[in-house]
Amino acid sequence: MIQSQSTPIPEQWGKYILNPRNKENLADYLSNEICLHSQENLYLHHLHQKVVLAEGFIDKGMVVSVSQGYSEVLLLLPSDHEEADTRILLHAKDASHTSADS
Repeated sequence: MIQSQSTPIPEQWGKYILNPRNKENLADYLSNEICLHSQENLYLHHLHQKVVLAEGFIDKGMVVSVSQGYSEVLLLLPSDHEEADTRILLHAKDASHTSADS
């Protein structure tokens, strides 16, 4: 299992990535790293800059919004829809309400 940046890449990558559990763990690790990296690197002078992550966590329905120094689980945006177009519309609708309120 990949637990940190220092974890070596498996030598038999093809076999490793074929295991669904390994894929889930890798996606969860990468999603959490994106959250941490985004919190540290989104610029304060771009107040409306956000990163929204979905489907990469162990909890497949979890959606996380990340801005400078802060992240939050978006409880109103969970979705079990796998279709990308449906998820995009869901997030666009939320973004339009969020931007109008700011």
